[in-house]
This record gives sequence, C-alpha cells and structure tokens, in this order.
Amino acid sequence: MKARSIGGVLDMRALATLHRPSTRDEMVVVVTELASRGMPETSIAAATGLAIEQIRRILGDHQEEATP
Repeated sequence: MKARSIGGVLDMRALATLHRPSTRDEMVVVVTELASRGMPETSIAAATGLAIEQIRRILGDHQEEATP
C-alpha cells in the first residue's frame, strides 16, 4: 500500500481547503502577507476562498491600522 493513496487522493483545492486558516485573525495574517508579496487582490481571493470585497476590507483595515 502506498501512503499517498491512503484515504483517497486529495487535489490541491481540497488540500487548500483542509489547511485554510479558520479564524479571522489567521485570515488577516494570510491576506496581508500575500498582498505584501505582490499578489493581486483577485488572486488572494481565489487562494483564500474569500470574496474580493472581504479582501479589500481586510487590506483597507490593515492599512488604516498602520497609518499613524
């Protein structure tokens, strides 16, 4: 028996869903990190499963906190 076939085969989308951050604080960290790496909002939304409006809200809130 091969380890990769135990319990079935997971595709990348299933793995991403399985390891998706579960709290708002974790999601904020992920979204802001991806944005800081230059990832566009639409790609962040696709990667996280959040709506583009949620991504923009998180990034806007984060930017307001960083502004003195």
